[in-house]
Amino acid sequence: MCWIWDRVNTHSVWRLHWAPRLAASRNSCSPCGGLNNPAPDRRLHWTPRLTTSRKLSVSAFWEECKPTPPFLCIKGKKEAGRMKTKGEKKEQIREQIVEASRVYRDKLAGKVFLYVVGGEWFEVVFQTNCFMHLTGVSSQLSAQDFYEKAKAARLTTEQISFDEKHSYQGAKKKLPCLLVLPELTNSLVCVVKSMRTLTLTYTIGLTNLHFTVGLTENIDSYGNKRNDWFLPRTLRVRDKAIEASRDAEFVDFIFSKDASHDTYDKLEFAEKERILPENLRPLLSQRLAEALF
Repeated sequence: MCWIWDRVNTHSVWRLHWAPRLAASRNSCSPCGGLNNPAPDRRLHWTPRLTTSRKLSVSAFWEECKPTPPFLCIKGKKEAGRMKTKGEKKEQIREQIVEASRVYRDKLAGKVFLYVVGGEWFEVVFQTNCFMHLTGVSSQLSAQDFYEKAKAARLTTEQISFDEKHSYQGAKKKLPCLLVLPELTNSLVCVVKSMRTLTLTYTIGLTNLHFTVGLTENIDSYGNKRNDWFLPRTLRVRDKAIEASRDAEFVDFIFSKDASHDTYDKLEFAEKERILPENLRPLLSQRLAEALF
């Protein structure tokens, strides 16, 4: 695997009092097609180091941010006097998967997101065949078939299963987060590097303190890199992603575009007082570039 490192200038010092705004940004959630468009070949503008001043203090970060996210307070329908049967629990999981697939379709699939951190950036694509891996369930269906059936509300409880790696409790925790996954594309998030888990180290992760998406490079079955896009491979809830990573930084800007377009034409998020790197201009539409530079 070949990485091309670019020399960049770091911008001003990260300030810990931004942390509460990360949690405060978690009040909106909006409901979410396939991606067959080839990505443009671009160099990964991602440096392998951080200065000490840019590295987050994990203890201070968590100390200042202790709100309870609204989506973790979501409760299922209460039926007094009895416990839900296994069938009823599975049906509730199925309904959440169907709802989450529509959020994924409407807000994420078919788009490319550009994350800018200082003078560095990377691109993320939420391909439709990644959806099943984020739900926390197992299935005999292929990942693409699972998504298509969920999107059309034709997914059945028989096509959903649980095992040692995909537990019911795990799916129950992940699905409320999957319903608000677009928040990682339009609000203040933290970018973590070399995020370690028990089974894998993810190149990059995106976290808002309450849940984290681990990203990997887009490679084929032979390990060959298809393009410079990063893909979501895991969704983790309250996993202390910052402590498990080599470095962590707040994002400065997030842009989006249709996957069929050459340039980014929408600004999803911008941190105040941040300066956009001049070498990003060619990646933006003329209209957006004129407005930002």
